[in-house]
Amino acid sequence: MTQPDFQSMDRRQLRAYVLQHRDDLQAVRVLVDKLMAESSGVVFPAPKSIDDLSHFADLLRESGREQKES
Repeated sequence: MTQPDFQSMDRRQLRAYVLQHRDDLQAVRVLVDKLMAESSGVVFPAPKSIDDLSHFADLLRESGREQKES
């Protein structure tokens, strides 16, 4: 069986393929690479308490403002 051209697939197609072929590590790697390339680069630390979660919406709003300004 011929291996699909993962690079030419869009993210949606590749995700569907990976969900059907979870053991295809090459496809998983290409999907992760695509997701990383499309990411905003904003990383939030893991919440340490329930109180941290209550401030998550504020962090998202602030992050959106910073991205619009840059």
